[in-house]
Amino acid sequence: MFSLILVAIAWWMRNGMDESQEFEANKTLQERANKLRPFPIFEALRKHPKAFLLIIALRLGELLTMYIVTTFALNYSTAHLGLSRYMFLNIGLLVGAISCFSIPAFAWLTASAVVVSMLPER
Repeated sequence: MFSLILVAIAWWMRNGMDESQEFEANKTLQERANKLRPFPIFEALRKHPKAFLLIIALRLGELLTMYIVTTFALNYSTAHLGLSRYMFLNIGLLVGAISCFSIPAFAWLTASAVVVSMLPER
């Protein structure tokens, strides 16, 4: 309860203070820049339509393949291997959780390898 009172007092004090001139100038510049900029997705479509659509097509192909393989594996494991449906779905959930960590880790490793390969030889 005391922390709520303390936060309320700090908020009241902060609202009573004026912003610095530098902050106000920067704020107006940011507001003007935001008004002039279109949505980033439209800007990407306008500047790089071929690359943008290629990325979408590649991602759809990847997802389509993943869903076909997952559906086939679920059907095959339950019909022919006798595994329970819930066990297979839990395995899929586990694989998804592992990929949340492995994909960024391998991206980091790849970026590190690229940086190391760009260093001059001694």
